[in-house]
Amino acid sequence: MASPSNPIIQSSGALEPNAFQTLISPEIWTTRHLYTNTQCELKHNVLSPLLFSHNTLPNCGQSFVQSDFKTQIAPLLHSDQLSLHFCGEDIVYDLRSLERDPRFLIELLKMTSSGHGSWIIVAIYYRRAGNSEAAVSIMESMIEAMRVYGATDGQLKPAYLLLSGCENDLAKRARSYGERNHEAEHQKHSNMWLRKVYGDHNVINAFPVTRRSEIGQCPPPKSLSRSKISTFQNNPTPTAFNKSLLETLGLEVRSLRSQSKRQSDLLLDIRFEKRKLEEDLLTERQFRRKIQRHLDEADKELHIARRTETYALEQVKNEIDARRRAEESARTEKSLRLDLTKTLKRT
Repeated sequence: MASPSNPIIQSSGALEPNAFQTLISPEIWTTRHLYTNTQCELKHNVLSPLLFSHNTLPNCGQSFVQSDFKTQIAPLLHSDQLSLHFCGEDIVYDLRSLERDPRFLIELLKMTSSGHGSWIIVAIYYRRAGNSEAAVSIMESMIEAMRVYGATDGQLKPAYLLLSGCENDLAKRARSYGERNHEAEHQKHSNMWLRKVYGDHNVINAFPVTRRSEIGQCPPPKSLSRSKISTFQNNPTPTAFNKSLLETLGLEVRSLRSQSKRQSDLLLDIRFEKRKLEEDLLTERQFRRKIQRHLDEADKELHIARRTETYALEQVKNEIDARRRAEESARTEKSLRLDLTKTLKRT
């Protein structure tokens, strides 16, 4: 069971005792973590990002460093434990005991060449723990790491969405503390990440600057002249943008409805053809059973006819034998009669 001071709870394999020393700064080689299966100690608190180099990885080759972003597999996660692989060894990290500073985890994910799934899971755990700043750092480091593997903006959209949510959390926190400048800055960053996902014209500010409580504190508007009113009327308003957005959404909805109707009609046709084929199959099965019954009856009749033929042939053979025996008896009797007649004439 892992303690908060030792989030790496298990390892397996044949990792050399000094395998991590080439990647960790001597100044921060402070906290001890024991690998139970290898009897080697990993001491870490924060890894130096300046000493991380793919060329200094001990006896591991470059295969996992050069892995393609598109071929990354999902991370192994069992009951709040993240499984990472380094030099043929499995490292299990307990996500329930996250450190406040995420730099060690960032370097560990880079060192193990983890896929985007592991990065996002760690960031989500930090966000759930209320440490949105660490989640932002992890996601920004992930984007930098995945850019090395040739990841595109389309593949990084989940990271952009998570960054936007973290920035929204930070904006809410700044609002609760009354820090308007920080709130506007975080909201600007949130909208920037959303624009990377949905485009520049489909992002609506989720945190308007003006609140209802502030509206009540504003002084009443002064009387305006007709020229100023006409000037304001000629200026574009956010309503026009919303109207164009609604029209675009209406066109998309109508297009989706027509597409859904076409698919429904196609599905009905397919179901009709399916029922027709099922009926044809049933008719064919009935006809096949009927033919099979006729065939069975014909086989029985053929068997009976063959038996009758065999019996008739045996009867004919018996009759021929009996006739042959009768003819031989007649010939013998005739010859005896002739001999007897000759004998009588002589006497």
